[in-house]
Amino acid sequence: MIKVKKSKISRLTQTIISVLPLNLKKYFYGIIGVLTLVPIIFIAYLLLNANLQSMDVLTLMEKQPYIAVMVIVAGLDIITGYIMWMARADILASRQTFRLLVTAIMIQQLAVSNFVIGIGATIALLLSYSLPDKPMKHPITLVLPLLFLTLCYALCLVLFTILLNK
Repeated sequence: MIKVKKSKISRLTQTIISVLPLNLKKYFYGIIGVLTLVPIIFIAYLLLNANLQSMDVLTLMEKQPYIAVMVIVAGLDIITGYIMWMARADILASRQTFRLLVTAIMIQQLAVSNFVIGIGATIALLLSYSLPDKPMKHPITLVLPLLFLTLCYALCLVLFTILLNK
């Protein structure tokens, strides 16, 4: 019974993946693009909004602390995208490295309610079978920044929770 359900889910997943026109590398680069471009657009919007209200950005963040936390998240997103871009050769060379990194990024982004990256990362994980199954080359160079970024995203989640409960 369980095998039948698993095979039906597997077939459904494979059908959905085969219908989608993108491949793993396009999803990977799409995640990098969203992680770097959307925060830049947000900061430009923030600067425009502060200018329209005739105040500087720091005053705006003092009045609305939620925006301050979002600026921190935007900075973390840019750093995450930069790390992914700089380590793309190592990430795409190993299925284990790719899955570790994308899973961590998916958890980080879902913690701050970024569902676009969460969905893209999930699809990229499903497509990761096409990568070679090699061990990680430089695990410490990817794991330490991931750990640090995960702690920073957790701090932002705590700050969001505190601000929502006020």
